[in-house]
Amino acid sequence: MRRSSIGRNSVLATLLALAPLFAAAPADAAITSVFSEAIRGGVSTDSWAEESTPSAFVDGQLTVQIPRGATVRQAWLVSGVVHYSTNAPVVNMVAGPAATPRGVVLGAINGANLTRRLEGATDDNGPRFGSYTTDVTAIIKGLVETDNNASPGGPIAIPIHERGDDNVDVQLGPLVHGHTLVVVWEHAGAPLRNVLVSLGTSTTGASGQFVLPKQVANNCPLNNVRADPAILSASIGWECSGQEENSVFTINGASVSTSFGGSDDAKTFPFVNRCGIHHGGLQTGGSFGADDRDQPIGLKGDTFRGAVVGARLDDELYDAIPLVPDGATTVTYGIQGNGDEQLMAVVLQTPAKVAPGDSDGDGVTDLTRAIARLIPTMMVRPTTSISTRTTTAFPTAMPSKRAPPGSTRRSPPPPIAPTRRSPSVSRPAPSASAALVRAISGPVESPPSARRPPRQSA
Repeated sequence: MRRSSIGRNSVLATLLALAPLFAAAPADAAITSVFSEAIRGGVSTDSWAEESTPSAFVDGQLTVQIPRGATVRQAWLVSGVVHYSTNAPVVNMVAGPAATPRGVVLGAINGANLTRRLEGATDDNGPRFGSYTTDVTAIIKGLVETDNNASPGGPIAIPIHERGDDNVDVQLGPLVHGHTLVVVWEHAGAPLRNVLVSLGTSTTGASGQFVLPKQVANNCPLNNVRADPAILSASIGWECSGQEENSVFTINGASVSTSFGGSDDAKTFPFVNRCGIHHGGLQTGGSFGADDRDQPIGLKGDTFRGAVVGARLDDELYDAIPLVPDGATTVTYGIQGNGDEQLMAVVLQTPAKVAPGDSDGDGVTDLTRAIARLIPTMMVRPTTSISTRTTTAFPTAMPSKRAPPGSTRRSPPPPIAPTRRSPSVSRPAPSASAALVRAISGPVESPPSARRPPRQSA
């Protein structure tokens, strides 16, 4: 008896409708999902850090690269602070001098205006750490969309200025240890991608799970535009290069790095004995963007494929596609460190299916397309020709032998009339779909009109 699937489908539909409510919710609730959508576009992200003073800015730059003609959908700047003299969460950052408050500026300095004041109540916090997450969409659009309200393509320098570090030669703090910029972009010609951004503060063995808006598309050939990688970028603060660059980062339970961390994005990297002398620029994050073909690329020497270049041990930038199966709807990540670090940002983009089981939404399922690619490599019967032949009748009588005495001679068999087969017919090889049906379901019975009548016994 066949069970009805109506109730089951209704429950499934309800769960799918509620899925966005739980999207990108890491195990530590302090790091917060700010974006979770499937869009034709992607992400560009970069980090920067340097030592400043309570009264003067230190200048630097972040890099954004999105395709020519692309536009900025949304952008955030997350800034990390630390007050190491206490184990308590930094719920309120100590104020700096009244005339020169702690703060950060994106773009040109304009008098006393700050993009964000980095003192007072933090947006997220954990033991010894806090962070401020600022929506900087309007600022980044003004700096990036300079070609008819769209990106001109290529790397774009984003000026950044920080003020507010105290006691940089000791661990006491308070300090502003670094910043990460995340830009979500859109472009009509880009592949459909899952784009997820989580920002904030997570410490002591951070981990989390992204619930993807759409299924991952991971069954395309390498030369297909949809076969792009699934990029995961993480940003972490308060880690020294060398001495503390030894955390383990995992994706879906598999280790992708045993040297996660460091201060790679400090302005004067590499720092010698950074942990023993200076502490105001301990920040690193995976930097990447997209070229004019809408394909992801590493920025500032960072790479998500192959060996890390230069003195760095790890770029905090990974291609998750070997660990994420086709059709996946979740991706997990985890960090195992010494508990003395601040995870500030985790960004993920993956190729996405337009519809379940259909990557490009053309109505042809991925399974059917895969079979069509495989069939030519399978053994296919060549076209055959049945020639015209005539069957010659047996002779009406065979030479007889003398019968033994007392036996009865039998009559010879009746003559067989000559028969002629049909003219030559060219039969094409079976189609791929027919071959697949026979392989899976067994032989398909012909309709009665096409069946050969059973042979009659004599």
